[in-house]
Amino acid sequence: MKKYLIASLLLALCRSHVARAADLEDIMPKFAEDVKRVSGLCQSGAAQYRRQGEQLIPFGNEPPHDWSTIWSQRYVDWTGGCIDGKRDGIGSLTVVYEMVSVEPGLMPSSNAHAVMVGSFVRGRQLGIWCTTSSATTGVTFSAQPIGCRILGETSTSLFYRKEADGRWRALDDMGGISEPAAFLEAGALEKESARLLSDARAGRKSAPVTLVAQSPMIEELVSGGHVTMAINRDPLGLKTKRVAIVLTSQSLREFDRFRRMRQALIDATSKDAKTLPSRDAFISRSNPDNLIAGIAAAVRAKSLGISAADDLSVLKAGLADYVLLFDWKFTENFNLSPKDYKVLRKCSYDPSQDFVVYVNGCPTFYKESGSALLVDEKRNAVRQFDLGGFDGIINSNAGLPYDYHSKCKNRCGYDEMLQMLAEGFKGKWSLELGDFGRHLTAYLEAEE
Repeated sequence: MKKYLIASLLLALCRSHVARAADLEDIMPKFAEDVKRVSGLCQSGAAQYRRQGEQLIPFGNEPPHDWSTIWSQRYVDWTGGCIDGKRDGIGSLTVVYEMVSVEPGLMPSSNAHAVMVGSFVRGRQLGIWCTTSSATTGVTFSAQPIGCRILGETSTSLFYRKEADGRWRALDDMGGISEPAAFLEAGALEKESARLLSDARAGRKSAPVTLVAQSPMIEELVSGGHVTMAINRDPLGLKTKRVAIVLTSQSLREFDRFRRMRQALIDATSKDAKTLPSRDAFISRSNPDNLIAGIAAAVRAKSLGISAADDLSVLKAGLADYVLLFDWKFTENFNLSPKDYKVLRKCSYDPSQDFVVYVNGCPTFYKESGSALLVDEKRNAVRQFDLGGFDGIINSNAGLPYDYHSKCKNRCGYDEMLQMLAEGFKGKWSLELGDFGRHLTAYLEAEE
């Protein structure tokens, strides 16, 4: 099974092409510096930047609109001390995120806030910072995870949540359990925080945040499963580096399970191919090689070269400068018979919205999630990419006016299921639009 999937990976590497560039803001580095500065001032302040909006062609005689937005970050309600106008010591701090339209009323505003507890050293936010509450309104921002992380001078750790046994478990950006799962020993965050704060108080230059984690994702590839979680902002220089792509053992098992489920559906519909026009599109777009090709294209576009490998030994052998360790899994069951599909519950939508908002729990045929670690030759995980637990492929049209369940006597409703699957996999896995490749491209472009 492993050799077969590695062969598929090599095929995907050959057919991958340069992914589209993401629309990144040139002013983001300056905004990040402003955030760092205002967060440490005792006098509450805000960092702002303007995101230029697209110029859309107006309808009829309607005047053109400015779709630009103003993004801001404010720090208020500090409960700790101050020295020379800068925050110092332990305290609680509230950060407020806001997005408003430059043209009033053109777009709904969004905001979020989070209450955090931690330490400043003469205006520098360092050591353990724990988010104790978080909330959001609108659709722009996600609530900050309820957990703790380490802030260093040039590096920031993941969010962690303390387990009953004292260990720290990594969280994802949404506050859920991180994939790949990673654990720190009891006391690891506290010890690293004490080092950073001690160095800052003494005026010493502190090393980047480094945390030794154990991860089941690594365990099958590295003896003991230990890797140094040295997530940092140091330049990677990928344009001059060779990257090997390694699929985790979980990914290999999941791809094998997916292929068997997919093939079962293909076989079950083979006799009715003429009455199922969406079947061919489903077959071509649900090929897992498409997913791997999207990942490969994103890496190839930003590195010196790419290759496929079985494990991390290519680093020690000098055959690669980094390994991108990719982990993937899926849930739900899309291998449904016409009878199974016909009895699925219907979902409805909210007609008061300008865009379709589904309610009452649409049946989900398929969900997936993916993540990656970028590991250097010293077995340091220098980047972690949460590539998302994306929205599932759902039975979204079942509640719309044309009710396939009751009005379709033959298999046209079943063909609709294949069509939804085909469109879903096009959005998830295609080279041009695929979620995984697109998200990874955005991450890697942020490194340039």
